Amino acid sequence: LCTMLAGSQGDELAGAMGAQRFGDVLRIVDARLAAQPRDVRLLTIRGIALGRLNRLPESLAAFERALAIDPNSVPALKGATEVAYRARSPKAAALVNRVLALEPHDETARAMAGVLAVEGGRCDVAIRHFERSGAALDANASALSQYGGCLLRADRAREAADVFERAVRVSGDGGASEYNLAVAALQARDPARAVQ
Repeated sequence: LCTMLAGSQGDELAGAMGAQRFGDVLRIVDARLAAQPRDVRLLTIRGIALGRLNRLPESLAAFERALAIDPNSVPALKGATEVAYRARSPKAAALVNRVLALEPHDETARAMAGVLAVEGGRCDVAIRHFERSGAALDANASALSQYGGCLLRADRAREAADVFERAVRVSGDGGASEYNLAVAALQARDPARAVQ
């Protein structure tokens, strides 16, 4: 996304983005924004650069400025969603819902929505989102554990065991995930799996 957006803005900017020199990206974008303050692509690139520099409040503000100009800019909306989610902003849920309204099959947005639903104590909603999150959960042991926990609460122990098994593969530190897998396997009446 970064390179695609920057590629249309010129060689210097594309080079800085490609080399992940986000301080340089910010300098170049700010200079161009002085002449083109309503350029949604530049504002989006600014948001990306600030996010990569871990300046999350400023990053979110850049994305929001882009969205104020073009509310249907998918790159700006996805960038704002990611940053709000990372920053644990109260705006995250509304942004995720906007992404899902535009792209209902977005697996990353589904995974984020699932985590936010768990945090809001709504496991039934979380399960529906996690079920549609596909490969977006494959590298996220924490989200897989939340998904498995919700499945256990819903008396779906066999499915929970399968999800916890995925969490064990991903986590690296299998302690908690292995314990959860054993509990789910016992509840699913699969003692051999639990012992293993």
